[in-house]
Amino acid sequence: VKGRGRVCAADRRSAVRLFRLMCANQACFPISVIARVLRVSKAGFYVWRDRAQSSHATAEAALLKRGRMVQATWSVAAMPELTSSALPQGYPAPACPR
Repeated sequence: VKGRGRVCAADRRSAVRLFRLMCANQACFPISVIARVLRVSKAGFYVWRDRAQSSHATAEAALLKRGRMVQATWSVAAMPELTSSALPQGYPAPACPR
């Protein structure tokens, strides 16, 4: 969204949505054409694409990965033939509700 440097939060979210759309379709169409059709700047897209992931997004990804590991232990804990040594280190087997 072209805005001469002034971007409010709602515009930023819609710009990110458009940039993700551009990223998904860049194999089919040139970025210049997509940017013109969507009325966003090519420079803004390239800045967004090359920007490092924020610390919040990095922490969220790590939390999601940890949550998936814990969820995996739930199914492992339900199998009596597996011992706690098969669980990831630092995650005790949860008690199975009966």
